[in-house]
Amino acid sequence: MLWNIRGIPHQILASPHLIPASHFLPPWYWSAHELKHRIVFEFTNPNGLRFPGMENAAKSHLNTSKGTEIYRKAAEVIGSAFLIHGMDALKPIPLGHHINQILQTRNMPMHRKTLEDLSTSLALSHGLIIDELEPFEEAAPIASLPECESCGLDFLEQSIRGAFADEFPRMFYAWQRRNLVEIEAIFCHHKNLFPHMVKASLCDRNRKWTDNPLRFLSQQTIPTLFMVGALHCVGENSFLECLRRNGVEITEAP
Repeated sequence: MLWNIRGIPHQILASPHLIPASHFLPPWYWSAHELKHRIVFEFTNPNGLRFPGMENAAKSHLNTSKGTEIYRKAAEVIGSAFLIHGMDALKPIPLGHHINQILQTRNMPMHRKTLEDLSTSLALSHGLIIDELEPFEEAAPIASLPECESCGLDFLEQSIRGAFADEFPRMFYAWQRRNLVEIEAIFCHHKNLFPHMVKASLCDRNRKWTDNPLRFLSQQTIPTLFMVGALHCVGENSFLECLRRNGVEITEAP
């Protein structure tokens, strides 16, 4: 889950994003931050755990009987956890992510901070530069892309049914054990169910991110840690592969 970039003092760290309340973070997570002058995240989200797309959602998904019924079921799941005002205004994909988070953490309570939050705290306490691969404003509209909208209700319905309910512990323990095979299995599960959404939210973003890392990589006097989601680090169009196609030599850190 940690890679060296040959010839320059930069590294890439995969993140599971969510971490258990009772968690053990491996030594290589902490060592990845040592001797760094800058941490580059996917984006710096001013809304914490809120998912992109929640704020400006249209209500077109409620214009069908299918959509109304799916949102009624979503209300039952969320009602058993806590109340979200205006839930019917949330787009299907952000709401599906929220449902997943609720179901995934019932058997394994989640830490109130993400791994990115912890790394941000480390960066601030050590005076490191914080940067991003894309502005939050560019990441936010992903749920509004036509190819994502078309499968949004299906994703929300699968989420309510628990299709991803075991993903939180699977992802964290695979990350903790540096098991890329298991993380790729999670990626393939998503890709098989929702290929257009995976293309837009993972593969296309990996390609779009490439220019920024190349700019950062040229600054060899500023040792940098790139921190991206673990699902961005697997598959044929992964963040790592996009960099390799641009001549960047990447090897797994010991």
